[in-house]
Amino acid sequence: MKKIKILKHIVFVRNFPRGGIWGGMEVLLFDLLKRMDFSSCQVTLLVSSGSKVIFEEYLRKEDWPVMIIEIPLLMQVPFWRRFIVMLKIFASLKPDVIVFFQGWLTDYYLSDVIPGCLISKGNVYFHDNFEPPLHWKKKSKKHFGFIPGIGAWWYIQLISINMRTYFCKAVLVVSRGIADKWISIWRYPTNKIIITYHGVNTERFCPSEEIRKNLRKAFDVPLESHIILAAGRFKEEKRFDRIIDAFDFVAQKHLNIYLFLAGSGPLEKILRDLANSKKSNERIRFLGHIQNIDEILKMSDIFSLPSDREGLSLALMEALASGLICVSTDCNGSNEAIENGINGFVIDKSVQGVAHGLEKSLGLSVDQRIIMQQRARQVVIHKFEINKNVQQLFQIIGIPFNSAFNPKTIDAELLQ
Repeated sequence: MKKIKILKHIVFVRNFPRGGIWGGMEVLLFDLLKRMDFSSCQVTLLVSSGSKVIFEEYLRKEDWPVMIIEIPLLMQVPFWRRFIVMLKIFASLKPDVIVFFQGWLTDYYLSDVIPGCLISKGNVYFHDNFEPPLHWKKKSKKHFGFIPGIGAWWYIQLISINMRTYFCKAVLVVSRGIADKWISIWRYPTNKIIITYHGVNTERFCPSEEIRKNLRKAFDVPLESHIILAAGRFKEEKRFDRIIDAFDFVAQKHLNIYLFLAGSGPLEKILRDLANSKKSNERIRFLGHIQNIDEILKMSDIFSLPSDREGLSLALMEALASGLICVSTDCNGSNEAIENGINGFVIDKSVQGVAHGLEKSLGLSVDQRIIMQQRARQVVIHKFEINKNVQQLFQIIGIPFNSAFNPKTIDAELLQ
C-alpha cells in the first residue's frame, strides 16, 4: 500500500485593522507565500473579521493553495472567552507551525498565544516589523491619603506584554533598532529575539534607462529634470507633510525638480490641500495607489523617506535597489541600510533636515551620483535580497523553501 504523505501545516495569523489599507505587513506576508514549497506543506491564513474579502482579492492574482479563514479576534472580552475561542480554532486546524504577524502592540494577547502554543507543541513565532511604543507612564494612587500604591496595573501591563514571548519559540524582528527597543522598553528576553531582515526582488527593482525615458515622456517631464519620489500610506507617522514643505522650500531655488507622491490613505485630502497652498504646487503630483511602483522608481532620481517611525521600510529598500539617491530620516532600519554620505543620506526628522538632504542630493556631480547609486544597489544585493533572506527565515521557522528561487545566484552582480 502506498504511504500517504502528510504535509506540514503552516498557519499565519494577521489581525488586519478595521478600515486598514494594504501595506508593508501584507506585502511581506505575500512575499513569504510566494516562496513557499506548497508541495511539501499546506497553508492557512487566519484573518480578522471583515478582512477576508481583502485578502481574497489579492490571492486571486496568484495560484496558491492557501485557505483563508476569518476569526473573531474579540476585543474587550474576558481572557477565558477569547482563550476558548482560539483554542477551538487552532485545535480544528492542527497546525505544526503558527506565525503571528503583529502590526501593533495589542494585536494579540496571552489568550491567543497560549492556545497556539498548546496545539502546535510550542512552535509559535511572533513577527514584528514595527517600532514598539513607549509603555504608558507608571502611576500609583495614594491610599488613605498618604500611603503610596505600587502601581500594580502598570506591572500587569508590562508582564502581560512580556509574557507572550515566553510562549513563543522566537520573536522575529526586521531590524536591529527594533530588537533593541523591544528589549529595553518591553523587557523582551534577548535569547528569544532573532533579526530577520526582509528584502526586495533585485531583478524587478533595478535601473532601466528605457523605462525612464518612456515614462518621462508619458508624464511630460524633461529627461534633464529631477524627480523626487515619496511613497507609502498617507498616515500621520509617515510625515508626507514634511516632504511637501521641504520640497517647496528647495523648489524656489531649483526650477527643474518635481515631487511625485505615490500612495493613499486617511490624510490624502489634507496633503492635497497643503500641496495646493504651495508656490510649487504645479510641480507636485499625486499618483494614487500604484501597482507598478518599480516603474515609477525607474523613472525617478531621488527617493525621500520623511517618516517619524519605521521598522524596515520596504519602499526604501526598493528605491536603493533601483539605484535612486535616498534621503531618509534617522529611523529604525534606515540607519542600517544607509551609510550617510556613502550610499545615501540620513537626515534629521524635520523639514529643515529633509530640505538639507534634498540639497545635498541635487548638488552631487554626475560621477558622485553614479558611485552613490551603485553603492545603494549593492547594499541591497548584499544585505537585503529577498530570496536569500526568506530562505534564512524559512530555515528558522521550518518552512519548506521553493527551490525555483535560487538565492545562490544573487551575489554575482557584486563581482562586476
